This record gives sequence, structure tokens and C-alpha cells, in this order.
Amino acid sequence: MPDPAGPLPLHLPAPGITPTVNTDRLLDHLLAGPSPPSRAVDVTGLAGSAPAWILSRLAGRLRRPVLWVTADPARAEQAAADLAFFTSAPVLPFPAPEALPFVPMMPAPEIAARRVGTLYQAATGEGFRVVIAPVQALLRRTLPPEVLLAEVEYVAAGEEADRDGLTAWLVARGYQRTRLVQAPGEFSVRGSLLDLFPPLHDRPIRLDFFGDQVEEIRAFDPLTQRTLHHLPEAVILPAAEVFLPGCREADLQAVQDRVVRVAGDRGWPARKVHELLQRIESCRLAEGSEILLPLLHPDP
Repeated sequence: MPDPAGPLPLHLPAPGITPTVNTDRLLDHLLAGPSPPSRAVDVTGLAGSAPAWILSRLAGRLRRPVLWVTADPARAEQAAADLAFFTSAPVLPFPAPEALPFVPMMPAPEIAARRVGTLYQAATGEGFRVVIAPVQALLRRTLPPEVLLAEVEYVAAGEEADRDGLTAWLVARGYQRTRLVQAPGEFSVRGSLLDLFPPLHDRPIRLDFFGDQVEEIRAFDPLTQRTLHHLPEAVILPAAEVFLPGCREADLQAVQDRVVRVAGDRGWPARKVHELLQRIESCRLAEGSEILLPLLHPDP
């Protein structure tokens, strides 16, 4: 069995080749080689959903997660559907943002939530065996694992929590305040209720406060707003990959200094630099803020 820490580069073909592979012999060959292998392993003779079948068997025999990189988002969706047919193990998508690099558009909330949720599960090693990502999703800078793990809120029914502090935390971590919560990355406050739709959750959740105590946590239907079931606890992740943790003056000044230095080196327009510095100073990020990731986290 290869060393669990070693990589296993595996090249699977595009659809359209006649299958001529013996699964058990192939897996024995893959797992019997040196670890890490001296070269990538090319597998041919797989058609249709055969790559998903091989990956499902491989993930079941390996003692480490598997990353399946596809050529484009459409193939990633198809790979996830095929793999779900062959295994009951969790399959996590890591989608690519729809906007092109440096185009000032906020990523869709659903895509941002899936990316953050997958990053968290990959960082903790909890509850998954396979991550499927189009190559475009891996080309962008994202949060370092230690930063993401430091920005997790945990609430439990029957325990105390600072509702106002949690609300401020949500705003600073990319959540949008709305009247009714219906999509990932939204939250609302109504009386003693705090509704939010964080990553990792299939449905929005409702925190019912009595003073500073969380009396109940309930998942609810975003269309009818009716309770679906009760939860004993909830992990709340940031709603975006780009945020200014804590909004501390010293940290903001450090980011502004890096922006000024990079802007001068690369000749950024003065007006755009001024707008960016103002957004950082006010701790409010907007469309196009993804360019700040290398400045917020200079060490990958």
C-alpha cells in the first residue's frame, strides 16, 4: 500500500475510447507502485462513466482523499453525477467562479458557498473521499487553510452567544443582510430570530435567542419559511473567500500598504487605487475584491 501522504498522479482519458481494462488488476498495479510514484500513471481504455467507476474503487481502497481534475465545468458536473451513481461516499464539488479573472463581478453566492464548504472539509479532513474540480477552479488564489479554520463560528442550542457580535461577524465575512433568507450567504434579523444560510448547510438555519442564549437551532424551508427539523449545533463558515478578518486597524493598514506598493510597481490607475483603499479603510469589500487575495494572504 502506498504511503498515505504521497501523491498519486493519475491521468484519465476523455470519453470515447473503448473500455478494455480489468479493474482489479489496474487497482493492484496503481497501489503496488512506489510512493510517491516516479511518474504520472496514464490510464487508457476508459469510456463513458468508466473513469468514475475506477475512481470510486480507487477512493475506496486508498487511505487518503482523491482530487479529480476535469478539463472544464461541464465535465466536472458529469463526473460528479457519474461518481454519485457508483459510491455513497461524499463527493465534494469545487466549482470555478463564473467571472473571468480581474473582471469586477462578485461570484454567485451558491458557488462561493460550495467553494468555502469544500475548502473547510478539505482542511479538516472530515466527511469526504473525492473532490471534483475543473482546472479553472484551481487556478485562482484562495484562503490558506489556517486562515479559514481560524474564521469559524460554532453555536449550540442551550449555550450563550453574542447575537450582535455574531451579526457583525456575518457582515464582515461576506454575508448580505436581507428581509427573507433564501440563498446561500444571506442573513436576516427579526426580533429574537437570526436567520442565515451558511456553507455546509443544504437549508438555511434559524437561531432563536432568549437574551444571550441560543434556545433553538432549526433548519427551515427558504420558500415557506417553515421549520424542517431541529439541530443541536451548527458550524458557521464565512460566506466568501475574500474578507477582512477582524477589521483591526493595524491589519487594515498592512493591507493598504501592500496595495500601495503593488499599485506603484504595476502602474494601477490612481482613481482605482484610491477607491480600493477607501473600501479597505471602511472594511467593506465589493465587486472585484478577489484581486486582494494575494495581498491579504501574501504567503500561499
